[in-house]
Amino acid sequence: MLTEKHIGYLTTRNGWATPEKMTRLYDLATEVSTDKRPCVVELGVFAGRSLFPMALAFRDAERGMVYGVETWDNITPLEGENSKENDEWWGKVNMEFIKTEFFKSVNFLGLGNYIEAIKVKTYDAAIRFDDGSISIVHQD
Repeated sequence: MLTEKHIGYLTTRNGWATPEKMTRLYDLATEVSTDKRPCVVELGVFAGRSLFPMALAFRDAERGMVYGVETWDNITPLEGENSKENDEWWGKVNMEFIKTEFFKSVNFLGLGNYIEAIKVKTYDAAIRFDDGSISIVHQD
């Protein structure tokens, strides 16, 4: 169960997932935890605020893996057409700090057996997964 203690901790992490979204993601991962090989892929991890509830569900079920795809760089978020404000924000954020925060939280929450970080662009991650092997794809 995603507890108030979990939500309290996660809301102190960088990111945008609301407690309602965290609870919904936990519930979705719980639903697929009975799959033969439960697998979640999150595209865009940042500090993990939406990824951790799904990994917590797999930890509770004692099965499943969450793959977090993130570059943790300041260049990738600037690709494509974005607003000036968006580019300014992403250009200034300390991504090394965000990445460190993510891995500290993985350890703090005891999720090392349920999370694998993949440091590539999202379109490079697809070749790592067999057709039909993913239970949930979360584009964050």
